[in-house]
Amino acid sequence: MIISRVTVAGSGTMGSGIACLAARAGFSTTVVTRDPNKAFDRIVTLARKAAAKEGKGDEYVDEVMSRISCTRDVATCLTDLVIECLPEDVHIKREWFRAADRALPQSVAFASNTSCLPLDVLFEGIRDRLCLGIHFFNPVHAMRLVEVAPVGDTPARCRDGVIEFLRALGKEPVEVPPKPGYVVNRMLDAFINRAARLVEDEGLDPETVDKCVTLGTNHPMGPLALADLIGIDTLVANLDALYQAYRDPEFLPAKSLERLLQQGRLGRKSGRGFFSYL
Repeated sequence: MIISRVTVAGSGTMGSGIACLAARAGFSTTVVTRDPNKAFDRIVTLARKAAAKEGKGDEYVDEVMSRISCTRDVATCLTDLVIECLPEDVHIKREWFRAADRALPQSVAFASNTSCLPLDVLFEGIRDRLCLGIHFFNPVHAMRLVEVAPVGDTPARCRDGVIEFLRALGKEPVEVPPKPGYVVNRMLDAFINRAARLVEDEGLDPETVDKCVTLGTNHPMGPLALADLIGIDTLVANLDALYQAYRDPEFLPAKSLERLLQQGRLGRKSGRGFFSYL
């Protein structure tokens, strides 16, 4: 399986980041989104940041964006691989895959960037097509790991094609079991959740919790700052999905997380979470 054309469904933080990265690596990239103009502008911003960091000018940005197209209709996409980056809602993702399955040739591989939802449910009813989880981490351009979780009897040549594509993006793909949370999020989300519980159970302020972790473990970022980066809404959705999958009380969202969610304090994306970014 040779991948030269990629489609990304969704133009949020992860979708835009993956699309920009693929275009920078030389792949023809289509973004399926409700607002093509807004998606294009968001990716331009990412391309300009990458150019500035690498000391490149407008010509580089123009070259990257020449490989990007945005559309509302998945049926118009000429692609080898679809990477779905829609909100972490099993119904939204499943219905989108079913529509895409009707619209695209069987040769097109389907991947979900979900971190915690069950892949067998997302791909329910889809037959005779390569389906897998491809989990990028935030921020997409900086994090090297990509968890790869093939579903069913995936031919080796197909897995190899996906692995080769990810390596072309500068990533380190690691094959993991196709279970909710894979490897990283089953550990990380419980860790962040426990840190959030320290805020409510012990009356600790977020600064103290994060300072203890960063100085005591040499982690570059504390768990509560990381929660703000991930997004409180995303984190709570992940924890809910993991609890549904494993029934482990460690995954029941901390009250402090639920309170922030109710207040609309979603982290960096809203300007406030455990910390203020205003």
